[in-house]
Amino acid sequence: MQVREIKKKLGELYHSDEVIMELARLGDAAVSPLGEYLSENPEVIPQAKVAAVRILGLIGTDTALTQLKKALYKYDLQSIDPVFAQSEYVVKNAIIDEFLRKNLDNHFCDYLDVFERYRLPAAIQAIVKYHLLEAIPLLIASLEDDVLALRAGDALRQLGKEATSPLLQTLTISHFAEGNTESRLSRQRKIIITGILGDIGDKTAKTILTQMAKNLDPNLAGSAVAALLQLNLLNITPKEAELLLKAALSPEWTVRGPCRHAAIYLGDMGVTAALKLIYLDTLPDLYGAPTKISDDIKSWLITYIIENAHSPHFIDTLIEKCPQDLLNSGLWAVESSNGFSNLLLVAQCKNPKIRSNIAHILRRMPDIKAIEALIVFLGDWNHETAKEASESLTKFPKEMIEKTAKNSLFSIKPAWKRLLIKLRLRRIIRGNR
Repeated sequence: MQVREIKKKLGELYHSDEVIMELARLGDAAVSPLGEYLSENPEVIPQAKVAAVRILGLIGTDTALTQLKKALYKYDLQSIDPVFAQSEYVVKNAIIDEFLRKNLDNHFCDYLDVFERYRLPAAIQAIVKYHLLEAIPLLIASLEDDVLALRAGDALRQLGKEATSPLLQTLTISHFAEGNTESRLSRQRKIIITGILGDIGDKTAKTILTQMAKNLDPNLAGSAVAALLQLNLLNITPKEAELLLKAALSPEWTVRGPCRHAAIYLGDMGVTAALKLIYLDTLPDLYGAPTKISDDIKSWLITYIIENAHSPHFIDTLIEKCPQDLLNSGLWAVESSNGFSNLLLVAQCKNPKIRSNIAHILRRMPDIKAIEALIVFLGDWNHETAKEASESLTKFPKEMIEKTAKNSLFSIKPAWKRLLIKLRLRRIIRGNR
């Protein structure tokens, strides 16, 4: 088979799987032309060459793997046109994928070399799979690469305690050398490292994390507090609780996630801090630029307060302080049993839109307390609230509604409201039969 025929067949991408299997069945006869094709000039679209790589991997003979290794080093990506370089990057990554599929453990130098040269994602998988500790400095450097940062961070987590010492060294040097004038990528690297140290669970990180918790950047400080809590190395203070909650509102999602998880364990101190932050409008991003906190991000703060408050006082303060639109936006994500109980307290507010939404949300609460609240809502002066309560009650078993109504109706006053609720309940129960 000639290279020309190979290119023609691989160009028929609409049935590429069939073509790949057809050519793979040719075995060694296809190896040489496939190798020649991979050695030709780079193409703008890499799919055909990636298919050639896959075929050689399926053939799997020594000569086929030799052709793959030859193609791996064919072009230096820094010396060719960026468009072609991007295409060849995909092809080289596919070659490493094939080596991994074949479980080739005699290519350690290749995995390290192509990761150092080209930062291939598949090379990161190889580093983890074969526990190549020599790559740890390269992985740490990749934490400042927007494309690879998260993958490199995951790899360092999987390498475990062997990565702790170089991570601590990097964090210590950057913390004391750069102060508050560091770049966005440097801040990004620090934040990822704090999370890794928390996940690895090495308590030798306490000193540097404690130092970082004093950083003026709330993203860095909050991330350090989250890691210290994860390591169970911090007796939290109100100031540190506020730092953590601020970071949980960060415009950077890589900061928000770990900090929100850690905030669950703050108890009443976290709720107190959250109430203070209701009117916070901006926080710095990783460039250090003030960024407006979006409504979606801030609504999490309301959900957090409702789910974690263990005193009616907190809910009263929330109703009093919180803008009504913001309060309304935070209701929908409530899922915990404590949160549902607190929704019943929020329902006492005067805003009919909030009461109506709570009447809708309570259908997700499998509890007699929800039915009791919905029965009261049936007599609400606001038509939408009563309508939502009626719709929600249809989601509960008839027997459960009847039993709850017998025990709760007598306490509803005045008498005309009690009668109105009885009539509406009767229609609901009949409809549930």
